[in-house]
Amino acid sequence: MTVSDADRVMYECGVEVLHPGGRDKTDEMARACQVGPGSRVLDLGGGRGTTACYLAHTYGCDVVAIDTSPDMVDAALRLVHERGLQDQVSVVQADAHALPFASGCFDAVLIECVTTMLDRARAFPELRRVLTAGGYLGDLEMTYRATPPPGLDADLREAWGGFTTMPLDGWRDLFVANGFEVTHVEDFSDRMEHLGRTFVKDLGVAGVARLTGKLLARPGLVRDLAGWEALLRRGRGVLGYGYVVGRRIAAPSD
Repeated sequence: MTVSDADRVMYECGVEVLHPGGRDKTDEMARACQVGPGSRVLDLGGGRGTTACYLAHTYGCDVVAIDTSPDMVDAALRLVHERGLQDQVSVVQADAHALPFASGCFDAVLIECVTTMLDRARAFPELRRVLTAGGYLGDLEMTYRATPPPGLDADLREAWGGFTTMPLDGWRDLFVANGFEVTHVEDFSDRMEHLGRTFVKDLGVAGVARLTGKLLARPGLVRDLAGWEALLRRGRGVLGYGYVVGRRIAAPSD
């Protein structure tokens, strides 16, 4: 089982937010990125569209959610229609390495646990390009708090389909190297210890019942989820989470 498979199971059982910190961190990044009524926001790796819909409803902004998966795009479109947000939220199948948008068309780009699976040397210039001069980029990712033990980095890369990460300072340096003035940095790695409890709380009674049914119907799923949990346990004290927010520095040509 890959992480995307596990994510799909959790989505099917009712979990809407899969990254540690939940909506609190989404809100913190949105506020740090000055998102508000009239803002044009790109939700990179939008998945089922829950963050895009949340941002549009909560902040009154216009959001474009992109994802490479046709299944996720279809699910996001359904959610947008279910919530009546067609006038504020658009969903596009697109690749972060070659964004199909004009330069300077977004006021903010928000990313939650996606950049670790991108070619950052290709993606970051694209993110900068589509932002207005002075626009904001907020990126929440898994980080390394310490040097990973032998084999963990490779196992995470396999589970996440190309995952690579670095210490939070490395993420800050990446922003600076790509023409951003860093305005906010937060390390909330202590939340890694509470993922299981957070998911159970988000699932609620009905969601736990659905998950139990899936586990009973698919015995292999129990083994796969246990393997994923064991991988996270191996990373305890090594893996962490944090986010960086940066403001696009205007170039002389802007």
